[in-house]
Amino acid sequence: YSSHIDYIVVSSSDRDIINYPNPSRYVFNLPFELKNVVRIEVVNGVIPDQNNVSNEPYLLLNIDEFDSVMISNNNTINNGFALLHLSPPISPGYFINVDKKTFEHVVLNLKTPKASLSKLTISIRDWQGNLFNFGDDSSGPNKSLQNMFVFKVVTLQKNQEILRQRNVY
Repeated sequence: YSSHIDYIVVSSSDRDIINYPNPSRYVFNLPFELKNVVRIEVVNGVIPDQNNVSNEPYLLLNIDEFDSVMISNNNTINNGFALLHLSPPISPGYFINVDKKTFEHVVLNLKTPKASLSKLTISIRDWQGNLFNFGDDSSGPNKSLQNMFVFKVVTLQKNQEILRQRNVY
């Protein structure tokens, strides 16, 4: 087996707005199925600077398809995939980069590879576990309310060696 790396860029602006009107919770369908996933990590994130989000102590990123990486006496944190601390807004009222120092070591290494991955169910929650309300996006996607994450996914792939020609007698 050899490892293969894919970078998945997930944007709430690409979600099915009918089924997922809230940009804080949505499903991202991958363009192809990933097999034998052994590792996933958050590489980057951008969230909207809306509804006083910068006053939150942190946000939680949940991915339903994966178990939590964190252990805590707080069940809300226990159920989260990553804590998101926010950098100061580049320009208030627009967008905030997620502080990478917080999650640069948030990596889920799977002891048993996940056989297949075809979607990511993303939710962004406040410190109490409630979906964070960035604003009304019912007529969206409204650019100022969208979020984006980049994930690094490592999969195992079988080595496909060419068989040498054999003579059959």
